[in-house]
Amino acid sequence: MGPRVLALVCSLATSCTFAVRGLPLTSTDGSTGSDASVSDGPGNDLGGSCDGCLLGCGGVPMHCLAFAPAGPVQPGDYGQAGLQPLVLSSDTTFNTDDGSITGGLTRAAGAGVQTGISFRQATQGNGATNVGVFGFAMLTIADGVTVSFTGDSAVAFASAGDVSVVGTINAVGLCIAGVGGPGGGRGGATGADGGGPGRGGRGGGTADKASGGGGGGYGHNGGRGGNGSGATSGGTAGPSVGDLTADPLSLQGGSGGGGGGGPNGPTEGMGGGGGGAFQLSVNGQLSVSGVVRAGGCFGGGGGQQAGGGGGGSGGALVLDAIGVSLLPGAILAVNGAGGGGGDQGDPGGSGLLGLTAAIGGAGNNGGSNGGAGGVGGSSVGQNGADTGGGSKNAGGGGGACGRIGFRTASGMIVNQAAVVSPLVTDQNLAGKPLTTFSKARLQ
Repeated sequence: MGPRVLALVCSLATSCTFAVRGLPLTSTDGSTGSDASVSDGPGNDLGGSCDGCLLGCGGVPMHCLAFAPAGPVQPGDYGQAGLQPLVLSSDTTFNTDDGSITGGLTRAAGAGVQTGISFRQATQGNGATNVGVFGFAMLTIADGVTVSFTGDSAVAFASAGDVSVVGTINAVGLCIAGVGGPGGGRGGATGADGGGPGRGGRGGGTADKASGGGGGGYGHNGGRGGNGSGATSGGTAGPSVGDLTADPLSLQGGSGGGGGGGPNGPTEGMGGGGGGAFQLSVNGQLSVSGVVRAGGCFGGGGGQQAGGGGGGSGGALVLDAIGVSLLPGAILAVNGAGGGGGDQGDPGGSGLLGLTAAIGGAGNNGGSNGGAGGVGGSSVGQNGADTGGGSKNAGGGGGACGRIGFRTASGMIVNQAAVVSPLVTDQNLAGKPLTTFSKARLQ
């Protein structure tokens, strides 16, 4: 029986999962080696050898270690009876609030196992959003297929066996009326702060003295909203928040940009929503040759004599598996969105793929430009331009890059020239990386 088949069978039938040999064995008396008494479950002696445990041994009593998914995902999410391998061959939409699925396959709303897929709503502490958790036996997203999401909850996919992403997983969201991705904070309405812990501040001022909203922050800081004429200060930049290496993990999307100041209409100068939060926990090997994205949503252009909205920050991608391989052509991106231009200005751009920054919207009439969104190599959101030289109403700040977290048995991944944004070298003002690598929990 090959290692891949053995891993799947063991994950479904026992407490063991297997992937990597060679983790150190420590006995109850502190000695190391493979001569301690070891079991693959209560009362099941392996004859004093750890050789059969591909993730190593540990614990009291000694047992084969098993992959333990991070944060809101539990082993039971992929260990339930009735789960089936799934190949998505056409575009599919998952509702993160009620578990319904439409498009390439159909699943009715509700918890439990239906059509071979499980669903439950997981709660998180510290005021973090709920997480809709979908469970599979194995999963393949075929070439040319896009998986998208509706709902306010963050989303996690949990699989008992290997997962292959050849198509696209899109957790950006609809980017309509301040709505961002699943689990992302909403963009602020006129004169209102954005949503989420890294929210951008609201712009202020009156007609022809309006400032822009601040960009949302997450991995890095967002950009400050541009200052309006008459010393009207721009909306504050959203701060850097979160940590995808924390245990327990809190799965949180990006934060919304602040709404622009001045006499904006109901849909003018609105801040962009934050990118979504997507976790993929795999009790096996995860390979990606396609696209996984959770960029921020654009800041709206300001209305007449008003300021532009701040761009939403990028969201969160957590790839949590025994092993992760990024194959040639793969793109992972949580880029920030551009702020909107002032005074009937253009909207900014939503977070793009790769290493191209989303532009800030151009100001018109007496308006200044919005700031660009954060991107790998320049992960901070750019400030909206201040007014001056004839301009009066300012653009919004750009949203910052989000965060990407890899959690594997070895703490490392295989990267075959994939594009990852933010870069592994990007750091926030505290010197902390935005793309992180940590060891998955084994128990």
